[in-house]
Parts: sequence; structure tokens; C-alpha cells
Amino acid sequence: MKILITGGFGFIGSSLVKYLNFKGETDIDICEPQGEYESKWQNIYDLDYKTIISPRYFSDHVLVDKYDAVIHLGANSSTSQEADVSNWENNISFSKRLISRVTSQRDKPVVIFASSAAVYGNETSDFSERLDVKPTNFYGFTKLMVEKEIEKLNNHRIFCLRFFNVYGARERHKREMASPIYRWLNGGSSIELFDSQNEKFPTGQMKRDFVHVIDVCSVIHHCIINYKKGGIYNVGSGKASSWEEVANTIFKVKGIENGTIKYRKMPDSIQKHYQYHTCANLDRLRKELGYEKEFMSLEEGIKITKERIEVHY
Repeated sequence: MKILITGGFGFIGSSLVKYLNFKGETDIDICEPQGEYESKWQNIYDLDYKTIISPRYFSDHVLVDKYDAVIHLGANSSTSQEADVSNWENNISFSKRLISRVTSQRDKPVVIFASSAAVYGNETSDFSERLDVKPTNFYGFTKLMVEKEIEKLNNHRIFCLRFFNVYGARERHKREMASPIYRWLNGGSSIELFDSQNEKFPTGQMKRDFVHVIDVCSVIHHCIINYKKGGIYNVGSGKASSWEEVANTIFKVKGIENGTIKYRKMPDSIQKHYQYHTCANLDRLRKELGYEKEFMSLEEGIKITKERIEVHY
């Protein structure tokens, strides 16, 4: 297959290129702005791909009927970023132009958009793939706007995947924005968590659905080769784990017997956006898309992440 990946040098993008290489796919073009590959070189050196395309020339490449699949992962993924013109362009306008180009083509490509569990906002129970959700930050809003455009089309070749808390090894370039699991695996014997600001969720018992990036890549690959049922799908493990469980699992994997969990007040800037409980409903992924593979357990995923960090993967 000939594949185009936007954001292909980022965390999920570079992991996907590596996964596709493992599956025998090397005819891959990567869309990244100049300067990104200098800062993300540690994600790049072991990847097998063909060409780097600047976003300035993106439309010229997509307008021709040359790709079997386009995976759009490039976006501003900050959940605390305020709305501005550049974020609107990156997260909404660019995606809408891509949708328009794809729908003008008769047979291909399959297109996969990265969405996020941020669209669920303060929801704590109903994580089905509905559109009557209320994001609490601009990032989630931009993802929901693209989802609504995709849902209107009812096109079997266009997918929108709601990623939950993705973690893995290729996050070094993200620094303080890397997932807590990545940062804590690279830290010491003390882990700091937020105090709860919600009386329904005791401190230490706020829960998230953590999904390993390899499982995310597996779902994307499944969509590429099983494109008869496009639409919106959750991509999570289907299990919610508390932050204390994550911390204790990291201590166990690292062989730390007397790890310390500390607590601090949640910053005012994130209190209204904070998600206290997320857990992907996988019914649609299983029944409609036919994805049967089991997701990694938290401990298995953390072990793999630790091993691959150690070998600079």
C-alpha cells in the first residue's frame, strides 16, 4: 500500500510508521513542517519511509489519486491551549479541506482522523460514540467539529478515532507534555498526583482509560484493511485505572519497593477541564468494525514501555 501520515514524526505517528514497517509497509510518505524532524530525530532514525512532505504542498499530493490510505495525526494536541487562528487552522480547517478532497475521489484513499476522548468533557458514565457531548476545552471542541463533518458524510472510507489516554515509548520530544506514565518511568521513587476537587471522586481514585500506543496502531491498521464501515470509533483499553494504580504499577515494574505517592492541589487552570473518569465503550469497535484483538493490560503496557525506553525505541 501507499500511505501518507501527517504528524508522522510525533509520538503516535512515528509509532505507527514503525508498526506499519513491522507489517511490511514501507511505501510511506510523511507530512511534517520544517523543523519538526530536527526536534524529533530520536523518533525517526529507525523508520523506513519514502518522502517528507511539507504541509504547504499537502494539497497537491492528496488531490492526485495516489494513496491507498491517509492517516491524519498532525494537530495541536494541547488540552490547555486557548483558541486562536493557528489552532483553528491546524485542527479544523486543514481537516475539512482533507475531507473535501477525499470525497471528490471515487475509490480511494481510506482516511483516518485522530480524535480524542477530550470530546467527552466532564462525562463520567456514557462513553458511547455519540455527538451530543460537551467538551470543556478548545482542543476537544475542534475534534468534535471535525467528527460532525465526518458523520454527515456516512462514508465507509472515512474514520474518526477517539483516542483515550495513549502512552508509550516515543515521547521524549514532548518533555513536560509527555504522558505521566512516560515521565514517571523516567523519574525516581516518588510520584506526585493531584488532589481531587470533586467530592464524587476521592483523591487518588480519579480514573482514566490508558491505552498503549501499539494497540492504537493496531486499530489504525485494522481500519486501513477493513474499510467497509467508516465512522466514529472509541480507541481505549475499555478499562479505567486509578492514578494510584498507575503509580503502584510503575513502582512494581521498576522494582521500587518503597515508592512514595505525594499529592498537591490541582492547578486552577485545569480544574474545569479535568476528566475524573474515562472508560472507552468498545461495543462499536468490536461489533461494527470487527476488531477482536485484546488490549494490553496496564502492567503489560508499562513493562513494554519501560523496555523500549531503555533501548531508545
